[in-house]
Formats: sequence, C-alpha cells, structure tokens
Amino acid sequence: MKWLKENKTLSYAEMQVKCLNWLLEGEKKIGWPDADSYFENILPLEIRILERRLEAGEDTEEELQQLRAILKEKNPAKVPKSPLPDKVE
Repeated sequence: MKWLKENKTLSYAEMQVKCLNWLLEGEKKIGWPDADSYFENILPLEIRILERRLEAGEDTEEELQQLRAILKEKNPAKVPKSPLPDKVE
C-alpha cells in the first residue's frame, strides 16, 4: 500500500517499468551462468521494460527491435559477461 501511495502519480505502464526494473536488478545480482540462462531470464525482462516504456510514450522502438532480434537469434556472442564471479578451478 505504501508503494502505491508513493507512486500514485505514475501511469500504469510507468509503474510496470519501475517494478520490472526492480526485478531485472535482482536477476542481474543473481547472474547468469550461461547464454541460455541470459536468454531465458534477463533478456525477456529487458524487452518487456522497453515494451512498457514504449507504451508510456518513450521512443524505444529501435532498441526494442534490436533486443528482439538478439533473442530470436540466441547468439552466445551477444551475451554480456555475467556478473557471476569467475569459477575457481
């Protein structure tokens, strides 16, 4: 209830962006051990955020198309380095 009061001036799409960004930051803290994990857990959130920002009136179409193409292609070379610590062998 407190969160809703604090964010009552935001549109529904803006509230969704705020929540999705919070979720994305949490996922990034967890990290992704491999490309499949990135394509399953991180990239869809980034795409959803851009979709909601577009609904809120921001010009995200070009970036959104780029991320959708990366997800469709699933090229491991396009995956950023995970924030996971390097494995000790």
